[in-house]
Amino acid sequence: MASLSPAAFAYPPVRFVDPSLVMFHYEMELLAALQAYIPDLVLLGTPVLRDPSYPLPATRPPIQGIALRRFADERGRIAGRSVQGYEYILNRFYSLMAVARCRPRPLVHIQFFSPFGRSVWDRPWFGWLRRFSVRLVYTVHNVLPHDREHDPAMVAHYRRLYHQVDHLIVHSEYQRVLLRERFGVADAHMTVIPHGPLFHRLTLPPRPDAARRLGLDGPGPYVLHFGHMRPYKGTELLLEAMAGVVQRHPQAVLLLAGPATPERSRALQACIGRYALDGHVHTHFGYLPTATLAAYFALADVVVMPYLQIDQSGVLLSALGLGLPVIASDSGGVSETIRSQDLGYLTPVGDAEALTATILAVLASLDEARARARRAQAYVCTELGWSRIAAATAALYRRLLS
Repeated sequence: MASLSPAAFAYPPVRFVDPSLVMFHYEMELLAALQAYIPDLVLLGTPVLRDPSYPLPATRPPIQGIALRRFADERGRIAGRSVQGYEYILNRFYSLMAVARCRPRPLVHIQFFSPFGRSVWDRPWFGWLRRFSVRLVYTVHNVLPHDREHDPAMVAHYRRLYHQVDHLIVHSEYQRVLLRERFGVADAHMTVIPHGPLFHRLTLPPRPDAARRLGLDGPGPYVLHFGHMRPYKGTELLLEAMAGVVQRHPQAVLLLAGPATPERSRALQACIGRYALDGHVHTHFGYLPTATLAAYFALADVVVMPYLQIDQSGVLLSALGLGLPVIASDSGGVSETIRSQDLGYLTPVGDAEALTATILAVLASLDEARARARRAQAYVCTELGWSRIAAATAALYRRLLS
């Protein structure tokens, strides 16, 4: 990965743009490390910490934008709609005005945008940001919105947007190839900079304390599946696989932890009943503050990611950064990361029997799995550490500006 002396180049102001601060954890880590290179660095988005209990870096750049939380009801809604939607729209306009006023002209780095059903404002917004910036960079965390990869109109919409920016940052070779072959983006307009670990500074509670916090008292083993419970994550496949796991381990418990829509929650509860897993699945289908997530991390014997399709995943880097054994589908940038240094275990996409076998094999040799996880943790926190990611990002800025 590229290295660069902090004093080697006079950078212009840099403005990160994430109107609703969706990439909060990622941005806090990257921007804190980038401060060694960029004197004038500001994040434009909702100026509210989305996860106040997250162990933040020692210093972080300012966040500027519009917050409406004080006008919301106890459910976080205004006129029946989530306050985040209003904040997102207002902060898109705010970011445009902030960039237009900035002198000298800044380099603008977009971290996230939501197309809101392919809004007619997306292309002008990208175009105006590019007009008022010296360079426009976009980090492609996901090539297409999850669960909408096969929508032709969405593909066409993103194809236009990808050709409006000066440069794209991707997290894997898988993404680079996909953008080249499906969207016609030239390799010269893309740079691979890996995703770094999240939650890696978190202090995990003792396992008995974690069990008490979550209301669990069995010996386990505990299998953790966390994050937003969206269809692409293959949760139903994992429930099918767990039906086989509990035959061998009658006290095994699957921990499902993360936000889910009411419809998604009902579907997963029905699936739990279909596989007769009542008593073997612990669910928390809601917001996960870091303190609660720490208890799940402390209790987990293995983290399982049976994703049906994935570009790259903060879940993967979080688990590896904490030294937890990981089982994942052999898909996209996740499998690319795991294969690069033998960081975990891979199973064929959509194969419940193979997933059952892999979980059983890991549980049968937990000491070996934990030793591999410790090696993975050391690799992720150094070779994929944020100081290196910031150096590579700063080097890219320098190349674009030169």
